[in-house]
Amino acid sequence: MIPTVKYQEVKKMMFILFSKTKTTRTEEPKEKYPNSGMTEERESVIALAGAIFYKKMINCGQLLIDKPNIVFRRQSYNIKGRTQTKVQVMPKANFADQVSALEELQHTMPFVKLIFRHYKKVPSVILYTEEHISDIKKRYCPPVTAEYTMLSFDKTFNLSNVHVTNFYNVYKCLAVKRRSTNDHPIFCGPLLLPQAPRLTCTRHLRQNFSHTLADKAGLPKQERQRFITQVFGDNSIIAHGADHMDIADRLQHMAESTENRSVEKLIEIMSPLLVEIAKGLERPRLHFASPLWTNNNCESLNHCLKQALSCRSLKLVELVQKLHSIIKTQHREVQRAICGVGEFVLVDEYQRFGVPKDVCYFYPGKQQ
Repeated sequence: MIPTVKYQEVKKMMFILFSKTKTTRTEEPKEKYPNSGMTEERESVIALAGAIFYKKMINCGQLLIDKPNIVFRRQSYNIKGRTQTKVQVMPKANFADQVSALEELQHTMPFVKLIFRHYKKVPSVILYTEEHISDIKKRYCPPVTAEYTMLSFDKTFNLSNVHVTNFYNVYKCLAVKRRSTNDHPIFCGPLLLPQAPRLTCTRHLRQNFSHTLADKAGLPKQERQRFITQVFGDNSIIAHGADHMDIADRLQHMAESTENRSVEKLIEIMSPLLVEIAKGLERPRLHFASPLWTNNNCESLNHCLKQALSCRSLKLVELVQKLHSIIKTQHREVQRAICGVGEFVLVDEYQRFGVPKDVCYFYPGKQQ
């Protein structure tokens, strides 16, 4: 038989649960209702959601009263909300305090791997998950498919209040495709992979070269385009990785082909710079990489991240949490593609791993 609790008794229990005991310096706090067991109930409120706690008390016969206690339910919600607010890390406006708050967050968020602090240097943060590394090795660059993908690094990126260098790399997930465009989605990857072959983005070099010819030499558009083609075209210095003598001969030919003395002086100044650029364009050991590579994938993901932040200024902890949420969402969409739902679909090589949606929902969380 379920015991019935009177309305006055429930009111006393609520008083102990949601009120603070007033104490003075001269006397000890008095326990008005000893052995009421509400301390354990208060801990259960913190552990459970308000609605679950309310239903639990109803099932235990503790709220079988004449009138429905709406106030008690609302207070059950409020106590959990206050507890969650109290345990949140609230960084101050000072950036050093934000880094300290991020160090505290490192103990509870595996996404924050390393935080470097050095004397007279800007702090550095490394962000990635173990799932990141595993997915790149096993799923996203698989030998099963006939396609390949490159790990593209963006050198400097302004995100919120921080300037980021080598903050992340991006790659195309070859296991799935978008339903709308039938293209592989761009994913945000982990940081600082060692001994990775690299290419310098020629798009930025070409833009800087064009602005220099226009602003300092004052060349018209048609003549400026001719010089850009000789340096960055298909048969250009950058495309074929010419040696020092070849670069000097080409630059001399460019200088002789114009009557503008400013261009001759400009080419003379830029000659050693172009030699260093040609040396710095290290060719990858993979046959599919183009020497005129551009980091359009990085630029696309940069734009997506700024849209996700709504171009707002976030504190460091909030920024890291937002990035973690974006990355988890990407991986969750890949998992949903296995069940045939969501924005992505499995490519032909991975169709055998697909599981019907009705069957997938019967598995526990991790097995899904």
